[in-house]
Amino acid sequence: MELRDPENQEDGDPEEDTATALQRLVELTATRVTPVRSLRVQYHLIRKLGSGSYGHVLLARPRQGGPAVALKLLPRDSVLRTTFLREFCVGRCVSSHPGLLQTLAGPLETPRHFALAQEYAPCGDLSGMLQERGLPELQVKRVVAQLAGALDFLHGRGLVHADVKPDNVLVFDPVCSRVALGDLGLTRPEGSPTSAPPGPLPSAPPELCLLLPPDTLPLRPAVDSWGLGVLLFCAAMACFPWGVALAPDPGFEAFAGWMTTRPQPLQPPPPWDQFAPPALALLQGLLDLDQETRIPPLAVLGFLGDDWGLKENKERPGGLGSVSSEDGEEEEGGASLEEWSEGEENDDNDEMPGKPSEEKRVEMGAVENGAGEDLGGLTAEELRQGQEAALALEDMMALSAQTLVQAEVDELYQHVRPLGQGRFGRVLLVTHRQKGTTFALKQLPKASTTLRGFLYEFCVGLSLGSHSAIVAAYGIGVESVDSYSFLTEPVLHGDLIAFIQPKVGLLQPAAQRCAAQLASALEHIHSRGLVYRDLKPENVLVCDPACRWVKLTDFGHTRPRGTLLRLVGPPIPYTAPELCGPPPLPEGLPIQPALDAWALGVLLFCLLTGYFPWDQPLVEADPFYEDYVIWQASGQPQARPQPWLGLTPVADALLWGLLDPHPRRRSPVSSIRDYLGRPWRQREGEAEEVPQGEKGDLE
Repeated sequence: MELRDPENQEDGDPEEDTATALQRLVELTATRVTPVRSLRVQYHLIRKLGSGSYGHVLLARPRQGGPAVALKLLPRDSVLRTTFLREFCVGRCVSSHPGLLQTLAGPLETPRHFALAQEYAPCGDLSGMLQERGLPELQVKRVVAQLAGALDFLHGRGLVHADVKPDNVLVFDPVCSRVALGDLGLTRPEGSPTSAPPGPLPSAPPELCLLLPPDTLPLRPAVDSWGLGVLLFCAAMACFPWGVALAPDPGFEAFAGWMTTRPQPLQPPPPWDQFAPPALALLQGLLDLDQETRIPPLAVLGFLGDDWGLKENKERPGGLGSVSSEDGEEEEGGASLEEWSEGEENDDNDEMPGKPSEEKRVEMGAVENGAGEDLGGLTAEELRQGQEAALALEDMMALSAQTLVQAEVDELYQHVRPLGQGRFGRVLLVTHRQKGTTFALKQLPKASTTLRGFLYEFCVGLSLGSHSAIVAAYGIGVESVDSYSFLTEPVLHGDLIAFIQPKVGLLQPAAQRCAAQLASALEHIHSRGLVYRDLKPENVLVCDPACRWVKLTDFGHTRPRGTLLRLVGPPIPYTAPELCGPPPLPEGLPIQPALDAWALGVLLFCLLTGYFPWDQPLVEADPFYEDYVIWQASGQPQARPQPWLGLTPVADALLWGLLDPHPRRRSPVSSIRDYLGRPWRQREGEAEEVPQGEKGDLE
């Protein structure tokens, strides 16, 4: 359930929309909380995971079966019911994003506690990994990239987390391949009045620390940018940069003095001098003392391909354990349930406190029952997600059909210049005749486009909301005598194919930046129950001449997960092999995100080499693809075929995962995060900068 509609100029104040929707959801959920005499009615309680001023978190297993969960208990004598309901509702609304801890259905209340169930993170929280030393650079990048995506997802729904810190980042594996932001107790709609933190808190920004009761400020996403910057520092250095972002804290005074001195000294104060210039630039943006100019969290993606200077993290005494937080949270490790009680007798004699249990070894990423490996069959959950996306799009299309502006484009907008042309329409740079605002206008002729086809593409773009690597839709559709049109943000530097040097590709840092941003955009699309289906350089727009920022566009082929698809023409390099064979059903193949993972692998190969790995993914028709399949099946990277000679074993491993011919074994698009900051191309043949406008073999 969305907390607000996608951005629309006619929807009114988005802050009010979000707050109103959340309040309505809280009121509805209040009638659906299940009262129970004891939590043991529904759960086997195993051990305590942690506790703090908020309450307790217990490891538990549902009695009706299923994986272990983390039960968060809030004492009724100190937590308002509406506070509990708000945290539960926010958690349910944002659980579709993998970077946010999933909140499970079924809130409970006992005589002493409110309880909500969340997914269990076997490796605890991030602060537990930072007791003696910082993380390796690759892991730091993984963590901040995932959290940046999660925060952007929240901000796109009009919410601000307002409590980003290592204690609230849950870790699912020792190398941080997946982390998730938890504890939404302080999450509020953007614009909510916010006071100073109750005590010294290193992650709180200076604009909040300066407040004195009863003063408040409107809550803004810049609060989360600051929290992410502090967390990045913590992950790298295993300590906080300061105790509180106020003078006379010496750490903050040194940093603030360096940030405000003009001209700024080239050498930053210790320990900031341990970061390489790209990481330092990122930290300066996230930790800008002025919240109005602070960069958004997703700006992190533009720096992932750069060297951050963290190759040799040294041990640092004390770690995060030497800095206390405002609520005195403590890790309980394997503490027994004898330390926590609802006041009932323990009727679970088979689960003694402290006894090792199978719940400690939660299996992650298992193939779901009923999923056909070779055919990419859908599970019931996957099918449900796609059906929900399809229904939501139908509702949005019905509403949008009634709100189309009936006018000729030239009456409303001044044509500046063409931006692009395709088989189905054209994109123009236009300005509003009255306000002078600049837009990109996509125009589809009625002769080749139905109203439903136009509304579908228009609404898919709207449904994706705000993501920095996706072209933003403005919610304005126009019907003219001979065309349909809609407005998006203008991106002025052309498409990605103009930047790919033939037979060379992009510079490695640019290739990694593009890959990270596109993977984040696709992950965002998949979280909405959709599959993009048309990834290629022509659909990736470039925002700057250095190719530091890119955006995905053109959603005419995007479909809900599970839509049945048949291949009606010859395959192209980006076509996944499962589409080339006979479909599992007469109507076609149920599509899923693995199609986008394949296309991303092909595009990544193009970025690194400047040519396609094959023409068609057919063993019997394409010798280059046949060589690849034999090479991958051999499991011997050193025996790489000729087109792959310039790549490193790291790139081989990444591409083998994305380009696995079996869709159920194929790596998800998010796997790219595990390979950022490592060499993908051998030094010989490294790409040189290519002037914009040169197109090569990929065209």
